[in-house]
Amino acid sequence: MGEDFVLSLCPQILLNGPLDRDDPAAFQGFVSQCPHLNQQFFQRQIAVNGTCAILAWDQHQLVGAVLFLPEQEVTASIGKVIGDESYPEEWWKSLQKKSPSLVATCFTVAKGYRGMGIARGLAQTMIDWARKAKRWRAIVVPGVQTEIVGYNHRMGLPFWERLGFKIVRVNDRASLQPGWAAQMKNQIMRKQEMGAFMVEGIDFSLLLRKMGWDGLLASYDMELRLSERQ
Repeated sequence: MGEDFVLSLCPQILLNGPLDRDDPAAFQGFVSQCPHLNQQFFQRQIAVNGTCAILAWDQHQLVGAVLFLPEQEVTASIGKVIGDESYPEEWWKSLQKKSPSLVATCFTVAKGYRGMGIARGLAQTMIDWARKAKRWRAIVVPGVQTEIVGYNHRMGLPFWERLGFKIVRVNDRASLQPGWAAQMKNQIMRKQEMGAFMVEGIDFSLLLRKMGWDGLLASYDMELRLSERQ
């Protein structure tokens, strides 16, 4: 995304709001969680940093995007967007002391275009751009879920590990959100009984033995160091 084309809303909203949500009230609630991500905000980021998003297109249709911002532009409210209502303010405060880092705040591929390598292409282009800029210490991806919990298993924890990202913080959602954890366990066991994980190529039993329920339900903050000298 550059001066010749600027999104009007957060790409997560554009791709998952209008396309996936038929309830206008629910969509408005989704949009309201990050109202500051608008055209003016993006124009300012482009003017200062050159860009703040990598976009994927199918002719004239936006089909994927990754949005990344300097850590000073990110607040704890992003935790609500990624589904963690209790995301700690302290993490963001400590993150901002490690300047200059980029935070990948939104990463999404439209339904019907998943499994084609678009996500990896977006992520790798973001990494290549950040390295070429030679001003960023690291890229941080907050709130990464396991392939068992995430809405898109292809972009879960293993996806980022294959790109070289390392875990820098584990957020114990099972302890912080016991009600959510109980509900999620039931959903996961139903998927297992229906054979959904087998279809997706996921060995659920192996992952459960390896990580336990706390590990499967946790979210992970991940980091890719771009320069060890900074």
